[in-house]
Amino acid sequence: MKRIIVGILALSLLLGCISEQKQKEEYTINITGLAQGELNLSDLKTMPSEEFNAILVKSTGTTIENSWKGVLLSDVLQKYNVTPDYVTFVAIDGYMSTMELSDLDNAYLCYEMDGKDISQEDGGPIRLVIIDQPGKLWLKFLKEIKLLGKENSIIIKGKTKVTLVLTKEDLDLFDKKTVTTEYKGETKSFEGVPVTALLNRARYEEDAEKIKFTSADEYTIEFDFDEIFSNEDILITKDFRLIMPGYESKYWIKDLRDRSSMKKFLSIFLLFLLLGCTEEWNFYIIDDNVKEYSLSELKNFETDVIYETVVGKEIRKVEWEGVAPNTLGEGDIINYISEDLYLVSVPYNVDVILAYKKEGKNIPKEEGGPLKIAVDPNYGCRCNWLKYLKIVEFIDSKNSLSIYGEVTNILYFSPRDLNIFYSIEDIIENRYNRIGLNKILDKAICKSKAEKITFVTENDRKTFDLHEVKNTDPEIIYEDGFNIPSLNLENIIAIKIE
Repeated sequence: MKRIIVGILALSLLLGCISEQKQKEEYTINITGLAQGELNLSDLKTMPSEEFNAILVKSTGTTIENSWKGVLLSDVLQKYNVTPDYVTFVAIDGYMSTMELSDLDNAYLCYEMDGKDISQEDGGPIRLVIIDQPGKLWLKFLKEIKLLGKENSIIIKGKTKVTLVLTKEDLDLFDKKTVTTEYKGETKSFEGVPVTALLNRARYEEDAEKIKFTSADEYTIEFDFDEIFSNEDILITKDFRLIMPGYESKYWIKDLRDRSSMKKFLSIFLLFLLLGCTEEWNFYIIDDNVKEYSLSELKNFETDVIYETVVGKEIRKVEWEGVAPNTLGEGDIINYISEDLYLVSVPYNVDVILAYKKEGKNIPKEEGGPLKIAVDPNYGCRCNWLKYLKIVEFIDSKNSLSIYGEVTNILYFSPRDLNIFYSIEDIIENRYNRIGLNKILDKAICKSKAEKITFVTENDRKTFDLHEVKNTDPEIIYEDGFNIPSLNLENIIAIKIE
């Protein structure tokens, strides 16, 4: 009898391994933009590959050397017979990075690290590795590659943390606004995306002082950055027309599609004249109310330190100085939200500081400054050390929606946090109360072996097939509780991924 049980157990484990391996091989990257297609892991492994050593350089200056195996991006592009001007890489959690093709000569789609399949913990099963670029561009959890040309795109670059290349389809993902204004003696209505929303998505630098709009025929208009950013009625329409209510018509860049002899794109360049000052960095504390603080105001609070042990050629301790968040508010969970809308949920009793100094010096932007969180090294991994901190939110776990189980990030969503998929301003204003469930799951990053999703309500538990639910992407709404009407679920308090 014991032999039978052992045999069944061994068979179950074998089948589980086979199922997990099959799921990895079927992992698919979507190719979009100038070409359409799919590239799964098994197809990638049939292409000519290279094995090489590469050194990842972190923003802290720490270096990590590994051996990699993968396929040159240029070989993948040859398969689709396109030569894009820009390539946008999108991770499974929605994080994206855009680079010019000329900077990607040494870019690889890798599936092995140090002789083994890249684990999910290391960003697998497919990870972008760019030998001559900083580690922050080695995108983990690669899920989509967008091939973009200058034609029919808006390019936002310059004094920004990321370069954005947006197509008409990308503009559809933004909330639209309609303005009615006088144009050439007539009253007309225009619908488009506020320029402020695009600048927020590009994560403009605090020291940007000028903004320049340039059309393909090199017609250029230039304004003070604050003048444009403070006016939410300035729009870009789906056909890439710049709408400037209250300004003379010469500032309204015309619809370039009507000029067949010209390239069809509009570029927005953010320039700078003066260096920024870290003291101008503002952030928000949210509990029952929203309070805005400057970095200089934060420094008036009692300071605290956290020591991090760094192992290199020699073992040393690094001192991080800042303010403990429990001096600013109360709640059993604290949510930290970065400028690029990344979310980390940390229990209130974990030692954390809002760090603004490292080894007695201001934290530079290259290391996530001027404000980041430093977490007790005994709690979890360093992935909790959120950079570019913008929001500290104190929440009651009993009034939140938790996502846990087979996920990389255990998260707690307050009703306000449904706005995290839009902008920092939307979180502050608490403008929206609904979002597609998939976006929430992407933030939590479901592990590859996850198969089931269980919704825990105040009175019941209901389990569904995870992939079937994700295919329908039901809308989750907060109205006196978290609800999913299409699944007849009310007052959801937790989502468990299994």
